[in-house]
Amino acid sequence: MTTNDLSSFIEDVTGESYLRVQENLGDGFVRLRAKEAQRRQAKQDITCFEDVVLELLRNSRDAGATAIFVASWKEQGRRFLTVLDNGDGIPEHLHSTIFEPFVTSKLDTFHEDRWGVHGRGMALYSIKENVDEALIRYSQLGAGTALSAHALNTKLGEKIDQSTLPYIHFSETGERIMRGPRNIARVAMEFALDSAGDVQIFFGSPVEIAATLLHFDEESESTLHPSEGDTVVNYLKYIYDPEAFAERAGELGLPLSSRSARRILNDQIEPLEPFITRLAFENARGELISQDPQESNNTDQDRTAENIYRDQRKLKMSKDDLEAFQNALEDAFATLAEHYYLEQTEAPKFRTSSDKLTITIPFRMLH
Repeated sequence: MTTNDLSSFIEDVTGESYLRVQENLGDGFVRLRAKEAQRRQAKQDITCFEDVVLELLRNSRDAGATAIFVASWKEQGRRFLTVLDNGDGIPEHLHSTIFEPFVTSKLDTFHEDRWGVHGRGMALYSIKENVDEALIRYSQLGAGTALSAHALNTKLGEKIDQSTLPYIHFSETGERIMRGPRNIARVAMEFALDSAGDVQIFFGSPVEIAATLLHFDEESESTLHPSEGDTVVNYLKYIYDPEAFAERAGELGLPLSSRSARRILNDQIEPLEPFITRLAFENARGELISQDPQESNNTDQDRTAENIYRDQRKLKMSKDDLEAFQNALEDAFATLAEHYYLEQTEAPKFRTSSDKLTITIPFRMLH
């Protein structure tokens, strides 16, 4: 009798509980086998569909994606999700293996963000254990990835309100607080805020995502240079027949009718802007603040999403360090001014970002 036959025989006789236990410690205590411990951990990692969205966004980011497209929709009590990216991609022979526990491409690196450590090889396994189906729709090395998942809401819950978009509230002290239900849209927006400047997030229906992919400029937005074959980003380009376009979109996990495909090809459906541009703002008085600087007053005009990103990520210098740097800079400029007959007209101005310090010294020529 082989080991597998023996295990099957014991399981038939004692029930599957035997195979879940490595050691019976007595008095109701047991030591679980690794496989059972992994399964239970996976069940705890994903508690709602919003968690699925977050883990797939983190996966795409860690795969080097600069653009992530999220299609989310609901039919007959079932949540569907397709996440597409222009990241590193997955070789075809690993499309099933990556859903196994502890499988990761990050042997020597991992990513730690506001949600914790990512890179231990459990995210996709956890998703697979908690949804009805999760699969790779399309992926190749250097070509990005399209991954779909779906689950009945009775199996994996979600926030009841999925239509309300989040917004930033400014308190009287200027503190920024994100408000709104913690739904899928909010998860996507919080991720966009956290990844500002590194990753663009596009969020919408399958039809909207398909229209966005059709018009997305891969050469300017992606760092990928695949040697051959289709990338996820260009998979829907150069198709002019609605039936063929709908079929092609379906292969990516974006179900379309021929009518919708025709509307996309006729430019009747506008491509999405990055999701960040849809973030609304509210001041301490409960008044909405326009994102268009032309429609905003001087107090609020810098509170656009892009400026908030820059403000969150930019270099912040202490007052003492800034003054010392300013004095040293003025001394250095004095030497230059003496040689070239310049006169400084204002104090140096500084602008900082996440990776750049810009210095402006106003002056006038003396001759």
